[in-house]
Amino acid sequence: MGLDNGIMFKIKNKEKFGAIPSWFRREEWEEKYNYDYEVLYWRKCWNVRDAILNYLPNTNDDGGNFDMTIKQLEGIFDILEGLYSEENWNDDESIWSWEEVGEAYVENLEYARKVLAWLKTKPEDSYQLYFYDSY
Repeated sequence: MGLDNGIMFKIKNKEKFGAIPSWFRREEWEEKYNYDYEVLYWRKCWNVRDAILNYLPNTNDDGGNFDMTIKQLEGIFDILEGLYSEENWNDDESIWSWEEVGEAYVENLEYARKVLAWLKTKPEDSYQLYFYDSY
């Protein structure tokens, strides 16, 4: 076990929401078991967790799922941009050094921006966006 965090969305109305594009990252088993859709994921990054929990309203340190808006997702991207550098990444607040995760996290953030642009084209009431905290 351990700390897992992510930003996900759940489709509430498939007809209104429409199709998932072919570029969207999805594992076969996720589709098979009808899992929610992942935008970003972190493993044992207390620095990322703390920054997001401090930013989002109505969160706590007990874990759980916390609904969020597109506007809040944009704010989280700004926060991550600040964290995602060798100077700002605190190795003491993650099991990963910047050297180990930096390139992948920056690439994942660019992918998440593409997901955000696509989600903005969808009816807001057709999906639910949330941050999950396994703590």
